[in-house]
Amino acid sequence: MTVKSKVLVVDDDPLQRLFVQRLLEKRYIVESAEDGEMALAILHRFRPNVVLLDIDMPKMDGLTTCAKIRDDPSLVFVKIIIVSGRASLEDRISGYDVGADDYLPKPVDEGELMAKVGIMMRLQNAEEIDQLKSTVLGLLSHETGTPLNGIMLASKLLMDKCSDNTELLRLVDIVKQSAERLGDFVDKAKLLCQLKVGVEPRLSEGVLAIQLQKAVEKGIAVSGNKNISFIVDVAEEQVFSADWQLMDKVFDILIGNAVKFSPNEGEIRIQSSRKEDACVIEIIDNGKGLDPEWVDNIFNEFAIQDIMKHQRGTGLSLAIALRIVKLHGGTLQGVNRDEGGAVFTIVLPMQPAENQDSVSDQTAQR
Repeated sequence: MTVKSKVLVVDDDPLQRLFVQRLLEKRYIVESAEDGEMALAILHRFRPNVVLLDIDMPKMDGLTTCAKIRDDPSLVFVKIIIVSGRASLEDRISGYDVGADDYLPKPVDEGELMAKVGIMMRLQNAEEIDQLKSTVLGLLSHETGTPLNGIMLASKLLMDKCSDNTELLRLVDIVKQSAERLGDFVDKAKLLCQLKVGVEPRLSEGVLAIQLQKAVEKGIAVSGNKNISFIVDVAEEQVFSADWQLMDKVFDILIGNAVKFSPNEGEIRIQSSRKEDACVIEIIDNGKGLDPEWVDNIFNEFAIQDIMKHQRGTGLSLAIALRIVKLHGGTLQGVNRDEGGAVFTIVLPMQPAENQDSVSDQTAQR
């Protein structure tokens, strides 16, 4: 059974209140209040998804009511639409300043009313889901850190003690590798949560070729016996400002991803170019490529469908990479190549030359 969403209609005009309520009752569960004080009393019991709030009301006007709703942390996801006969820009801005999400003029148009309430319902649902994702990741990373450290330490000690027992050593190694993989996931979950909350990039000047070479060396190390060829075509003098601790993670993720999905004897090309005031970095492989049906989901941290050939198991990694690139004002895109394989393209704005010294100075002062 589908649970209906809820709307609270707040208006001191009984005819207007009844008119709006009857329209909305075709699709939603609706309650009403004749002033702000009554609305606040109803809110915690009724728990509406959307509040339609008139401005001009006795006892407590709509703007004051809106501000009080926004001051209540338990009502953070409630969407508020100001409904008013005041049509000036200043009046609308006053509503937005106290936390309103949208504005609906009087007299109310039925089509616009239903459309705006529907949009607010979808926005609220998306925000709650995103908050749930962050909460789950945060709890997981917090609760599993200490037990994982214990498992990894114990497995290392056991490996030292059973070095002459091949079968037992194999089993302990499985435990160790599994714990390391889970630990890697926890570290990524922590970083993703931090990026979601907001991170201030610590900019410093760096040579792109040097930073990429470090990631290439890690890629060579993890490629094992796949005999992958790495071709690096990056100008040695290419310098710009970035938070290199974060940007290095992007390079590690994308090159590691290319290694994982490249065939034996495959080839990975890392190249860069200057395009106006931006640096374009491409990581190109000749693996299986991206499933066309899932290209739009590869940067979603909860997209774990096995059919994503190129991205399987790396949902958090690619989500982290995208957020870091966006933090730098850039873009990250993954597409298939006509000749096979995939290419991930990073476009980063380059710090203007005259600002390089000031950026470095600011970083040094932190």
